[in-house]
Amino acid sequence: MPRPCLPRALRSALALCALLLGTSAPQRTTADETPAPVEFGAGGLYGSAAIAYASDHFGRTPFGDAFRDSLGFDARVGYRAGRAFAAEFEVELHGFDFRQAGAGGVQVNSTLDTMVWTANLKGFLLPGRFQPFLQAGAGVLVLDAGALGQSQNDVGAALRFGAGLDAHLSRAFALTTHASYVLPLGVVSAYDYYTLTAGIQYTLRFAD
Repeated sequence: MPRPCLPRALRSALALCALLLGTSAPQRTTADETPAPVEFGAGGLYGSAAIAYASDHFGRTPFGDAFRDSLGFDARVGYRAGRAFAAEFEVELHGFDFRQAGAGGVQVNSTLDTMVWTANLKGFLLPGRFQPFLQAGAGVLVLDAGALGQSQNDVGAALRFGAGLDAHLSRAFALTTHASYVLPLGVVSAYDYYTLTAGIQYTLRFAD
């Protein structure tokens, strides 16, 4: 008497379904666990330290165009609100030496020291690993010319305009560079200069 074939066909169908489910489940898990793309500069508190090269434009000063360019220091602390904007405080220190000994009758190795504090706003132009930005700020310039043999230690308002680039190495660290023009006002208006900085930046992310 022939044996019924339905149970055998049913068992084959069940085995095929089990095989398909077994191979498709890992694929769904892998898709679910795919990491999200890294988002650079999405927001947070940041700080940077940089070397700053400054080219003076002091031709209108009582000392004439007799200064060497300066290699100084620049530091920033700020907060980036989302992808497009940031607000920060910046301090930049420079010491401008004379080009030649005895220029204008002053002593050898004299310097003119400047310290510029500004509060800046930055606007980022593109997302991604490389992020160009524009910046503008206002603050004060502190001028110490006591070493020049003249009494000229003044404080005046100053504006800063510039552009730069953040190159992100990771979500926390970035290389940063910017070029800007410092425009003093009032009693220190003759001590304007151009500056170029290059340094490293660290961002503290509060939430992912």
